[in-house]
Parts: sequence; C-alpha cells; structure tokens
Amino acid sequence: MLKKGNALCLTCHNPLAKGPVKHLPVESGDCLDCHVPHGGPNPFLTKLPGKALCFDCHDDFAAKAKFTHAPAESGACTACHEPHSSLVKKLLKRDGGNLCYECHDDLQNKTKLAKSVHAPVENGECLSCHNPHAANEKFMLIKPLATLCLDCHEEKDLKAVKGHAGSEGKSCLQCHDPHASLDLKLLKAVPKKGPNPP
Repeated sequence: MLKKGNALCLTCHNPLAKGPVKHLPVESGDCLDCHVPHGGPNPFLTKLPGKALCFDCHDDFAAKAKFTHAPAESGACTACHEPHSSLVKKLLKRDGGNLCYECHDDLQNKTKLAKSVHAPVENGECLSCHNPHAANEKFMLIKPLATLCLDCHEEKDLKAVKGHAGSEGKSCLQCHDPHASLDLKLLKAVPKKGPNPP
C-alpha cells in the first residue's frame, strides 16, 4: 500500500477538514469509521445509509421522543450539520437563528416586519426554547410552556401587569406570540371592533 490510514484518503481528499470544529473520526484520522474505501450502495461511500450512519455512534434521540424535527426524523442530519468540519460549534452549517431560517424563512420575514421581537429570536437563540432534534413537548419546546416562560419572566413581574389580571391558568400564547408581533409586548392582533350594525 502506498500510504496507511487516512494518509491515503487525504492524497485526494485534502484538505477535508477546513473548519476549526472537527468531527471526531476526522480529527482522529479514522475515515473508515464512516466510509468504505472501495465501493458500496450508499452515497459518499458511507458504511450505512442516512441517519443509521450517525446513530451508529450517536444516541437515537428520536426513538425516545414524542415529537421529532423533520430533518432529524427523515435522517437528513447533513441538512443542519457538516459531516467533517465546520466554522460553527456542533458542526452546524450556520450559526444561531441563521440555520433555522434556512427552512423557517416565514418566521424570518415575520421578524423583519414586527414591532416587537422576542429577545431569544432577535439574538438567534432558538435553542433557548426549542430542541433542534426531538422533544416531548409540542413545537419542539425544551420544557412545558408554562414553566418555559417562567425561566426568564418572573411570576411576580407578570402579576404586576394589569393586563394579566384574571389570566391565571391560561397559556401565555393566548395573548402573546412567542416569536414576533406587529403589536407591542408581543401581543397577538386583536380584531378591531367596527361600528355596531344597524
């Protein structure tokens, strides 16, 4: 053999890992952890197809959750993650909300027109509220909505707001949009009452 291990692979596939964040098999030079060298039925000569390859090492989070993010469920791990290296932690293709906006462009458009934008959304911190892979809460929330909002918004401050009188036991989403709104305080639009019909 001309060269051993990944040195042979890097003869043609170089530089493969350009970014500072590297997938462990790439960093350790173990190309054959994921790839077969001579041929196979899978794209990119991977040992296993789609998410089966990723779950060969990583936990199958989808098997334990009620809700799964569409790319994760379909096995499109590389829709969000680079397989070899990245400029962004966790091998993400883009940072913060920019990655989420690749698919959720309707939300990005909504924030551009909004009078008020929820701080985590504005700062691209989608993961403050959402799990990117799978969750046991609707909307991929990291915890139940009632407790999630209280992680940042203190109950005593909420009770001091006149508009919250009588709202005990109601969901915050009855009145507030969790991402952005054309009204102040993330309030959902209230239909305007017109003149009484004759």
